[in-house]
Amino acid sequence: MAGKKLPFGGKTIRPDAVLAKVIGSGKIGPTVMTKKLWNYFKGKKLLIRTATGPFGGMKVKPDANLKAIGVKGSVAPSKVFKSIWAYIKRKKLFK
Repeated sequence: MAGKKLPFGGKTIRPDAVLAKVIGSGKIGPTVMTKKLWNYFKGKKLLIRTATGPFGGMKVKPDANLKAIGVKGSVAPSKVFKSIWAYIKRKKLFK
């Protein structure tokens, strides 16, 4: 009988000091990171509604913590996730 497969091959994200300000300091999986990011956006009231556009016209206005990761200007949530993944890969935090 085969064992249960772990999502993302069992790899986890180990946040550094900059990323820990946004998603917390413990080791987490990518799915949990996404949930924590949405909670961060909502808790800090960083989501902006626009009249039209993708994601129902939603944009994220980055605060100082997101700017330190590399998010520039008010962008769609998918661009924020893309910037955060680029930061994680650049710093080799996904193991």
